[in-house]
Amino acid sequence: KFLLKKGKPAISNLEEYLAETQRFRSNLREVEGLRIFETKTNYMLCELEKANATDLKYHLIHEHGMLIRDCSNFYGLDNHFFRVSAQLPEENDALVAAIRDYLEA
Repeated sequence: KFLLKKGKPAISNLEEYLAETQRFRSNLREVEGLRIFETKTNYMLCELEKANATDLKYHLIHEHGMLIRDCSNFYGLDNHFFRVSAQLPEENDALVAAIRDYLEA
């Protein structure tokens, strides 16, 4: 509300941010064993084919200092689902690499 009242954009360069979101989504889709659901937002729902999202979450926290949203308590989802949102390009790349490493181990 504060930014809207001041006439300031919440995101300084929306086109660039959405382009990074698309790039991030494309990179996640290249990770074997991971399904990414289509969205028009900066966050996306991901499904692990075999791995457990809770285990991935704890691995990412303890080994990489990264946090994902475990969606196992969402209605209709199970422990194969998690959610991520686009960040800076280098942070997105690091997350994709960390997920890939976890799934390949």
